[in-house]
Amino acid sequence: MERFCDELRWERERRQVSIEKICEETKVSSRHLHALEAGEYNSLPGGVFRKGIVRSYVVALGLEEAPWIDRFEATLRESGTTVPEGDWAEFAENVRRNR
Repeated sequence: MERFCDELRWERERRQVSIEKICEETKVSSRHLHALEAGEYNSLPGGVFRKGIVRSYVVALGLEEAPWIDRFEATLRESGTTVPEGDWAEFAENVRRNR
């Protein structure tokens, strides 16, 4: 089975949609979209923000949202990247680091 991030990138390329187009539509920074496609999930904001980036990305591509979100969450669990959504200290650190 392909890695989640590789399948996302493949779907984007197959639909001939640029990262810039997704950024424009979703208002998500290209840095975060590149990290998502590279499987660098720790470079994404934590908690609900991380899931929101994935949701925006798949919706912008016209993909069915629920299965992709489920697969993303499974990928996070497998990689040990999950963070409790109530972890405000990590959120604050991500905001500070990204400014």
